[in-house]
Amino acid sequence: MVPHIEIVTVLTIILFVYPIFIYATKCKSLKHLTFWKITSVFNKAIVLQVANVVILGIVAFILDRTVCTNGHGNRVTDIVVGTAMTYTIVGGFFYLPDC
Repeated sequence: MVPHIEIVTVLTIILFVYPIFIYATKCKSLKHLTFWKITSVFNKAIVLQVANVVILGIVAFILDRTVCTNGHGNRVTDIVVGTAMTYTIVGGFFYLPDC
């Protein structure tokens, strides 16, 4: 169970939405929504989302090795590590192809 699940959930949603919003506004696809524009925005947003996974993974690994191993974990470390784990798992299932 992830501690502070409400904060982790909100952060995970924000981390998924902001790349989509960035590319949607950049491509000006918010005016006339079509399936192809939405698909294009999701395909371009995956680059930033993968970058988020890498950054969160590195930060969570460093926090786990330096802080949590010594028993000095606190609320912030729980939230960062929980967000990294949740974001990675949800992102993997979000982009897995439907078989």
